[in-house]
Amino acid sequence: MELITVSTERERKEFIRFPYHHYRNESRWIAPIRSEQRKLFSPAHNPTLRKCAHQMFLLKKNNDVIGRLFAVI
Repeated sequence: MELITVSTERERKEFIRFPYHHYRNESRWIAPIRSEQRKLFSPAHNPTLRKCAHQMFLLKKNNDVIGRLFAVI
């Protein structure tokens, strides 16, 4: 396994896309609106992120995303 710091737009898209893929067969999961998720994790649209130190991480195994982490201070 490898923990990757999200640093590219491609990785940011993988971060946002992960739960939609991971929970796709879970009947009780209600998918959030994707555009709202993009705004939530974007400092340009979320003023809290402009004030707080934050970082996104992806956990990968064999180049597949198996988890994600969003750390905020």
